[in-house]
Amino acid sequence: MKQLMVLVIALMLAICCISCQQGSSGDLQKKVAELQKKVDEQAAALKKRDNDVATLSAVIYSAAVSNVFGSPLDNFFGAAEFWENTYEVDPSASCYKSCADAFNATVNNRCKKISDPDERQACMTEAYQTLEACSGRCK
Repeated sequence: MKQLMVLVIALMLAICCISCQQGSSGDLQKKVAELQKKVDEQAAALKKRDNDVATLSAVIYSAAVSNVFGSPLDNFFGAAEFWENTYEVDPSASCYKSCADAFNATVNNRCKKISDPDERQACMTEAYQTLEACSGRCK
């Protein structure tokens, strides 16, 4: 009798385990499908982000190439910090600064507003000649 009870309990456990495994494999397949869907969505989002980064890089590069942000050399010498922190090794530094300020003012306030290319070039040439004459007096 004892052996029969053990056999019945063992069969019940086996049936229970089999039924649990069948139900869990269906749930497992659902979870795998959900995870695969999430992975696909994230991959699509990453691909879109990569495309956005590539587009932004192309826009910034084209803007830099076309001097939308100005010439790097002009930006360097035109920055106020370049002239503010001069050391008086050469006492004529303030003279050179005033010449550069006058040149920048002429270029920005007058020459850049001229629409005709020839007149604009003449204005730039005149401003440059004035800058040379002014800096020649600083020595």
